[in-house]
Amino acid sequence: MLKRADPRRCALLALLVVVGACAADGQDLLLIVEGDGDRFAGEQVVVDLVEGIHPLGDSLELVAADGQLYPSSEIAVQRESGNRLRFTIPGGAAPGLARVRIVPETGPDVYAFSLNINRLAVAATAEGVLQTLPLPPTSLAPSVSNAGNQPASVSLSPGNDMIVVLSGTDLFFFAVGKQPRALAQIVVPGAKQAVATPKGALVATGNEVQLYSLGGSNVQQVSKLTTPGVKAISADSSGFGAVALTTCEGGDCVILLNFSLVPPVADAPIKLDDSASATLVSMRQDGDGVVVPDSQAIYGVGLSTGRPVVSSLDWQSAAKPVAIARTTAMIERRFDDLFAIADAQNKRIRTVGFEDSDLRSVRQSELALADPPQHIAFGRGTRLYVLANKLVRVDVQQEVLQGTQVAIQLQENITGFDVQR
Repeated sequence: MLKRADPRRCALLALLVVVGACAADGQDLLLIVEGDGDRFAGEQVVVDLVEGIHPLGDSLELVAADGQLYPSSEIAVQRESGNRLRFTIPGGAAPGLARVRIVPETGPDVYAFSLNINRLAVAATAEGVLQTLPLPPTSLAPSVSNAGNQPASVSLSPGNDMIVVLSGTDLFFFAVGKQPRALAQIVVPGAKQAVATPKGALVATGNEVQLYSLGGSNVQQVSKLTTPGVKAISADSSGFGAVALTTCEGGDCVILLNFSLVPPVADAPIKLDDSASATLVSMRQDGDGVVVPDSQAIYGVGLSTGRPVVSSLDWQSAAKPVAIARTTAMIERRFDDLFAIADAQNKRIRTVGFEDSDLRSVRQSELALADPPQHIAFGRGTRLYVLANKLVRVDVQQEVLQGTQVAIQLQENITGFDVQR
């Protein structure tokens, strides 16, 4: 702690477990930031003002490494006491050195410190192990957590602050961190797939889609819809709009679900084809479209006009779709959703998107891989992470798609994979 005012050191607080600084009036300050300065996007940070005459206020802002300013309205700030605050690093914050400024309730001081923001991938194994994988460049090490003992899937929330793991019928919730913090665990009988939402999870069983909300360490089923024969689900960015892939009349069908209504509503099935072979589905972030790949074609259901418009693209050769991922990208001078589909049969990645309500190819070139892809997930922007025998990163905005190996150590028998967006 500083013993007297020093203008050279008042301009910037050095980030330590304990941060010493001084106020404009010469008053000594002692600010404690729990943990160290290397953090993940979406991670919670606790700040405690031990000494200082001006209590911490609720006005907090974070300036990310790319210059993006996140005001208090975009940061979840919780006051635990007069001089103790907890806030969440914005999930979209760019990696690199960020500055945090807290304005006190009274007085001229501004409490400031720095955080080095990292981004992560998460993987789940056939043994129910959750692995946290810091993405380069970083000095952080991977970590492992127990999440059941059966083959597990994993999903990151849209805000990058929560990890949802489904291991058998055990549903786990973790807070993002260097060592993820267990929040809650429940059993969902018959569970087949779980998708993280901003406040909880959407879970598919054999005949239902159930919406769960997480509050502290309590998990509550908010609502559910009967959807016989669910094969896969996806949700929009709000978590209240969703789609279920099912079978009807001997073919693949999708059912649109609206959990924002009380009671929730399921629309009539939309039939795609006469062969019930699809196993994957992905919904646009705004809920205005759905993509379903199968072995012969990629189907799109456009919803922007108020009525469903079904269109399709041929694979040109028989495919084995094993994973689908979405992001938002600049497509012909407009921002829109971009979907990547992994084909294990032909060791390739294909990208598609919507033009109005019709599905179309976004890139004519496809990423050719040395090994069959197993999992894919979009990270920040248009960076696609492809897990085969190795983890490869590719920018799908490029005209010629080329992969770069990512130097991280993965466990064996990966059954689930996701990346912070």
